[in-house]
Amino acid sequence: MSGKLTNRTTIELFDLKDRIEAYSDAPAWRELSLGGKCRSLMLETLERRDAEIEAQQASQQSALNSPASGRAELFVKALVAKADIDGLDLGRLAGELGIPSQDLARILTDCRLGNGASKEKSSAKS
Repeated sequence: MSGKLTNRTTIELFDLKDRIEAYSDAPAWRELSLGGKCRSLMLETLERRDAEIEAQQASQQSALNSPASGRAELFVKALVAKADIDGLDLGRLAGELGIPSQDLARILTDCRLGNGASKEKSSAKS
């Protein structure tokens, strides 16, 4: 035996063979061996799954990096304002939330301006 390792396995395809053979009408598909067709289907499935995972991670990262909408945005603003009032390390908070520090600083500025604007409105009504 050579020093080359192989990763081979035997699988029962009795109930899948017809479906695998009929997967594509392309001439190249007909030329592949059954093993080649199985490998091609596995690669296609794995690549599709990898793309789904990448898209999901990008979506999650995008949501973390941009201000959220609705309740989530209000929650983040409240959390940032509370952390600021309590004197917590905002850089650490940004890291924990997965939000870039500059976005957290912008949120904090918005909160401060919003609170200042609310106080001014309250004073004007009195």
